[in-house]
Amino acid sequence: MSSQDPKIITHAITRFLARREHSKTEIMQKLLSKDLDERMCYEQLQKFIEKGIQSDSRYLEAYVRSAYQKGKGPNVIRQTLISHSIEGTEVSESINQEQYDWYELAKQVRIKKFGHKLPTEFKHIQKQKRFLQYRGFEQPHIQYAFDKD
Repeated sequence: MSSQDPKIITHAITRFLARREHSKTEIMQKLLSKDLDERMCYEQLQKFIEKGIQSDSRYLEAYVRSAYQKGKGPNVIRQTLISHSIEGTEVSESINQEQYDWYELAKQVRIKKFGHKLPTEFKHIQKQKRFLQYRGFEQPHIQYAFDKD
């Protein structure tokens, strides 16, 4: 461990957060992949957290907004956040905000991929439903995407 390590870690964290919000878990994974001292990385990251520079809450909000805009459903978003060690009521509250209409988003995603015409053959219906399920939509959202206007 050299005297340069804290400076290297601080610069790395600053670079990560300058590009976009990152979760604590994500930053630690990136730092540890550079073979840096785990304890020192944790201590430096805590300084960023204490100053409010890194926030899992801000990351959560930014991620949900970004994923929604990319057409991802709540299940995929929830799983990704769990992999970043962010879970619980804050995740549910963020996903269930009024600004996110998962029903309409599922319909828009289906139309963008397959067009306005609803399929009539069973295998085509199933294919489209599997696609929406893969994108993270729940059954009520998927069913709404197939409702006639």
